[in-house]
Parts: sequence; structure tokens; C-alpha cells
Amino acid sequence: MSANGGSGPRPRPTGTPDVLTGLNWDLWLGPAADRLYHPQRMAWGQWRDFANGYMGMWGSHSYPAVFKGRKLDTLWPVGKQTPVAGRKTIRVTAEVSELAQDNFPR
Repeated sequence: MSANGGSGPRPRPTGTPDVLTGLNWDLWLGPAADRLYHPQRMAWGQWRDFANGYMGMWGSHSYPAVFKGRKLDTLWPVGKQTPVAGRKTIRVTAEVSELAQDNFPR
């Protein structure tokens, strides 16, 4: 996984290797869609079915400091508070550099 985003498009695993001894594959899958075992799926952070990319893996560790340091929490009203006079509304639009059906864009 790159520091800028996700793994980028990766092909779906092929083949049907034996499940590792001691691994309950159905339990490991949890609520994710049913699929055959493949060791490449164990790199769970690369797959949309099991993770949410860089933001989910490292965002919780690094974004709070940025959020507080830039005082971003003052830009959005919380609950029933009214916006601060003179402040503009911020809208965030995502742009994707590439399509990745099962993975995350770089």
C-alpha cells in the first residue's frame, strides 16, 4: 500500500489453494461476501470487502492531529449550532485517479 492512498488496481486472486491449517475461513470472512480462500485475501487492507483503504488503516492515527491543529472542527456546525458568521461552507469532492474494482486507487 502506498502512502498516498491504496494499493491500486490488483487482479482478483485465482486458483484454489488449501485453507491454512487452523484457519476458519468462514469465520475470517465474517459478514463479507462469500468467496473461496486465497492467501492473497489475507492482505486484508488491500480489499474493499475487508477494509477502507489508507484512510481507514492510518487515518485514525494521523488525521486527528491535523484536524485539531488546523481547527477544522470550527468549520462545520455541530448538532443544532448555527454556523459562525462570516465563515464559508466547505464542501468536499473526491476525485479518483484510477478505477479499482476490488481495491483502492493509489
